[in-house]
Amino acid sequence: MSSNNVQNYHQQGGAVWVVGGRLDLNGSWFINGTQVTVTAAQLNAIDSVTTVANKTGGDLVKGTIVYLSGYDTTLGAPSVTEADADDPAKKATLVLTEAIANNASGTAESEAVITAVDTSAYSAVGSFVYESTTAGESTQTAPTDADDDRRVVGVVKVKDAAVGEIYYFPGRGGLEYAAVYLNNITPGTVKANGAVIADSNLNIGIAKVTALHIGASGSETEITSTAAELNLLDLTAQTETVDAGDVVSVLKRITFIDNTTSGAGSITLATPDASMVGQVKVIEMKIDNGDVTLSLTNVQGGTAATTCTWANAGEALILVAGEIKWNVVSEGGVVLS
Repeated sequence: MSSNNVQNYHQQGGAVWVVGGRLDLNGSWFINGTQVTVTAAQLNAIDSVTTVANKTGGDLVKGTIVYLSGYDTTLGAPSVTEADADDPAKKATLVLTEAIANNASGTAESEAVITAVDTSAYSAVGSFVYESTTAGESTQTAPTDADDDRRVVGVVKVKDAAVGEIYYFPGRGGLEYAAVYLNNITPGTVKANGAVIADSNLNIGIAKVTALHIGASGSETEITSTAAELNLLDLTAQTETVDAGDVVSVLKRITFIDNTTSGAGSITLATPDASMVGQVKVIEMKIDNGDVTLSLTNVQGGTAATTCTWANAGEALILVAGEIKWNVVSEGGVVLS
């Protein structure tokens, strides 16, 4: 171990300490008996402080978020340009830790606390700091335009108009809420080259599409069913409860009769149309509070009759739609007379 160019070099027994100056380690060094084999280059890579060149054509203030845009041979440092949420190629990777005049060099870090900034507009300590669409700046509001990137580059450490502090971490990957092709998709709207990703923890509201395909890319099959046809599979949406005096839906597949309120009476059923051919219709008495009847004007088949009567809970009439009338499939305890 050499003490060349070391100020206040001290050595006592196996301990060495230095105050100021430079310590040259010409041999091996150990920590608690274990040799440290890391190189100087590897140690320097841990240091987040970087010397950068400002070749933007204007002065840059402390706290400007920037990205590496080249290398300046005159200043011997990588050049930086202001980051911009409007452009995915200008993603912030560093924050300036000092003001840098044009055509000069200074320091920047991938992770740093910037002090003496106005953070009064932020809601609270811990609020996210977003990359702004104003070049080089950060903001408390996430960008909302369809072509903007929504990137978190820091959090508020101290909320204050004069002595506020922001902990920046653009070079640590930040928190990218979405890349440009997944950004700012509003539920219920269409975005070119966009996508909506849903899981059990994400409520996306309403998503509208002009075509839906299922299958592997290149061999997918388009779903041509209409929304109404797909809704036929939803039993909850296809179930209704009616009372005596009500009109039975021709669209809903299952109708329960509950005449607790109205007592005995009648219900009506309109004719189906051509789009409903083959649709099964079940009408069942769920709660009996008197006989309920249905005129069979729009029903054919089964026992020759003009009226169907439900007299007990559990009795059911099962129909299938034709083009102009309902056809009786089964008479489950009901009386056709």
